[in-house]
Amino acid sequence: MKLETPLALSTLLIFIIGVMLFKDQIMTHYPSIKNEPPLALKKEYVHENFGEKRIDYYHWLKDTKLDANKPSIIIDHLKTENEYADKHLYIQKDLETKIFDELKGRVKLADKTVPVKHDNYLYYSRIEDDQNYYIHARTKTYSPDLEEIILDENEIATEDFFSLGTFAVSHDHKLLAYSTDNVGNERYTLFIKNLDSHNLLEDKIENVVGDVIWLKDNSGFLYLTVDETWRPYKVFYHQIGNPDDKLIYHEQDEKFRVSIREASNNEYLFVSSESSAITESYIMKSNRAFEFSKFIGREEGLLYSLDAGIGWFYALINDKGKNFRLIKFSSADAKKDQYIEVVPHNKDIYLRNLAVYEKNLVLETVVNGLTFIEVQDMFTEEWKTIPLKQDSYAANIDYTTIDDVGVRFNYSSLNTPNSVMLYKFETEEIQTLKTQEIPSGHVPDDYVVERHFAESTGGVKVPISLVYKKSLFKRDGSNPLYLYAYGSYGYGIEPAFNRNALSLVDRGFVYAIAHIRGGDDLGFEWYEQAKFLNKHLTFDDFINSALYLIKFKYAKEQNIVAMGGSAGGMLMGVVINRRPDLFKTVVAHVPFVDVLNTMLDDTLPLTTNEYLEWGNPNEKPFYDYLKSYSPYENVKKQDYPNLYVTTSLGDTRVAYWEPAKWVAKLREYNNSNNLILFETNLHAGHGGASGRFGYLKDKAREYTFILTTLKINN
Repeated sequence: MKLETPLALSTLLIFIIGVMLFKDQIMTHYPSIKNEPPLALKKEYVHENFGEKRIDYYHWLKDTKLDANKPSIIIDHLKTENEYADKHLYIQKDLETKIFDELKGRVKLADKTVPVKHDNYLYYSRIEDDQNYYIHARTKTYSPDLEEIILDENEIATEDFFSLGTFAVSHDHKLLAYSTDNVGNERYTLFIKNLDSHNLLEDKIENVVGDVIWLKDNSGFLYLTVDETWRPYKVFYHQIGNPDDKLIYHEQDEKFRVSIREASNNEYLFVSSESSAITESYIMKSNRAFEFSKFIGREEGLLYSLDAGIGWFYALINDKGKNFRLIKFSSADAKKDQYIEVVPHNKDIYLRNLAVYEKNLVLETVVNGLTFIEVQDMFTEEWKTIPLKQDSYAANIDYTTIDDVGVRFNYSSLNTPNSVMLYKFETEEIQTLKTQEIPSGHVPDDYVVERHFAESTGGVKVPISLVYKKSLFKRDGSNPLYLYAYGSYGYGIEPAFNRNALSLVDRGFVYAIAHIRGGDDLGFEWYEQAKFLNKHLTFDDFINSALYLIKFKYAKEQNIVAMGGSAGGMLMGVVINRRPDLFKTVVAHVPFVDVLNTMLDDTLPLTTNEYLEWGNPNEKPFYDYLKSYSPYENVKKQDYPNLYVTTSLGDTRVAYWEPAKWVAKLREYNNSNNLILFETNLHAGHGGASGRFGYLKDKAREYTFILTTLKINN
């Protein structure tokens, strides 16, 4: 290059000096970091099953102790990976800060939930501008300006991590039971607070999960504890002031998890043992007699959920078909011939949820992937559908109390912020109680929401919901695509508003959700089609969704970002083994990727319970099948896309070593020069960083990685 002026020379010198100073700044922050990615030690370990030996060089990263006192060799490796990731993301620190400010700018910093009336109190939660956690409060209906703070999470939160579990006020409104987790392993400690004195009682219970159900006489409550594998398996009654808790129910079968629930009428309690394929429930009065009536015993494939209203019990049950029917019966010990059918089974209508009120029933149904809310007048038995506005949306019941004047529900779409709505039973009026505010501004009409169907294996049509910004969409395949899916456990992903995704959409991305099999997006059978020895359909559906969007010019190969978390992270691992050419960048949060080895270890949390989801690999057909798709087992020599992988040391659901082993193997086998970053939060659990700002910081890092690897630097 020829420099023709002194000014050009000086400009070049300034640029060179600036680059050197910036490099020095990076090395000052990270003096021990090399440019090469961390390479994990290889130690031979042999798994032997069915006469087959599998060498696992990264098995040494597995340590099953619950506490953070892992061997230093493991912690050092995780910290080295963190430092390597920090170094690369530090280069784009300004972009990360900019994105964080965008995300925070869409959050109403001082906010309040819609109050719920319980007797003479209005209960709500609120948060202030600079707070990470909520304040829970109430007022009396006749003096709504006199606030009483029940619990301030900010006062009890620890610096590293905090999660509030249960929050249950006694029926006389005098006691509060709440639980906290300060590690992230979802083993909570339960406290009792006197709401008159605002002092804690001496009652304190460790190793608690799930809900607390107060008895009607306020003498005490039912709660759940977990075994060593984090399986809820015992129900206890705790009487206030008595240290000797009474065992109410003990589930011995390791494939079943226990849950407890209070009926809508507050007169009955339900204790249920459940797997993904069987339900067994017991009904008892809300008193200290603890006399149970079994509803229906364990029958293979029989699932149901119970509730009770005024004079009737109700059940959503799949005894006549996979999409459930609604029945009612008059007594806890009613026989099958005494059940009255309220809504019959329909193969095209999935009954997903039921809410019971004094004079009305409300059903959440799914038809062709869209949710409808149906309301019945119990006296006329007439059903009416609440009118909803758009062709693609998310809607769900937000239950309050049995004596409410209407059904409260949430409504949003990919371009429309969430609204809390109230449908009044008597007048059929729909009232908006609260609309999600976007302080930095949002105009829904600037964005287009579409719904598509991609053909997949077996000729099925997989729904895809997507949104893009009108002014930035070119319809020639040049827009980057962010494609998200989950696809397991029957958890459907509704096309709800995602304010964080606007940071991508406003930069020209198409944001899409693939409603793949394995979720219940199109009904319960949609879930069951992709279980056990048919799990490949989940992966096929995701790949075919990507191919569909390429075909119709919503994206092109190597301009797609794929994201999934937990079991959705397993999906990410499988699809990059099968079709790495499709994706430029992949994000996998807390990914379940060491599937075969985890399912072979029945001492780990969730394993035995999940035989009914994935199959038991101690049986040869399931062993072979899980081995055929387990992401860790199938890493091979090929070009992998850019990868951003996260985990947490305290994660009980998907242990840190799964992504740690996976990333180590990917580094060994990857033929491309694409960037692989792996971060471990040393003070969190399955959900990542706690608090609303911690979550936003994590999301800003994810988006920074995406934009950097796609060379979008604005």
